[in-house]
Amino acid sequence: MKYFLNLILVSFILSSVASASEKNSQLWNKPSKLNNIKYNKILKKIAITKPVTKGFIQNKKLGALNRTLKSSGVMYIAKKGVCWKTLNPVSNSLLLTDNGIVQKSADGKKNIKSADDDMRTGYIVKIMLAMFLAKKEMLEDEFKVFFDGSDENWQIGLIPERRVMRKVVKNIIISGAGQVTNITILKTGGDFVSIDISDSSLQGISLDNCVQ
Repeated sequence: MKYFLNLILVSFILSSVASASEKNSQLWNKPSKLNNIKYNKILKKIAITKPVTKGFIQNKKLGALNRTLKSSGVMYIAKKGVCWKTLNPVSNSLLLTDNGIVQKSADGKKNIKSADDDMRTGYIVKIMLAMFLAKKEMLEDEFKVFFDGSDENWQIGLIPERRVMRKVVKNIIISGAGQVTNITILKTGGDFVSIDISDSSLQGISLDNCVQ
């Protein structure tokens, strides 16, 4: 479970660790319920109501190797799932839906995990879709939720509730200036992944052709 969860999170996501922690320290003192009206307003604003295509630049910090890995690509986000396409430095695709996870590597090979056959896959899909689709009920079911900021400059902090998740992830910070601009995941071992998100003009991506 831990290995597979690590694999999916590393395939996905989101400065030094010290400076990031210092910058966001006040966030963890502000549970979302203390500013519930503004928090709900932001979630409603960023919720996916129609499909969108976004560009991303991902920086993955591997503390043990003292190096940062960079990749970039596009993601297609819709109510029924997420298509994550890495274009550089290598091409691969990842499709997440309620049915499960399909990963296609650069050589065309596919790895399929069904949510119906594997409860762990269903749990991973639930977590990732809750995060990317800004699903309030799912987020609050799986995380302690924190909020700080204004309509145009805000942060949502997530600390896992379940022990199995806490073994892998220390916290997640979703940041935005209106819309989501960054997702950062800090892992328990000190590694972290940061995704910068921007608008994209690329067309033609859909959930149906994501891993074709």
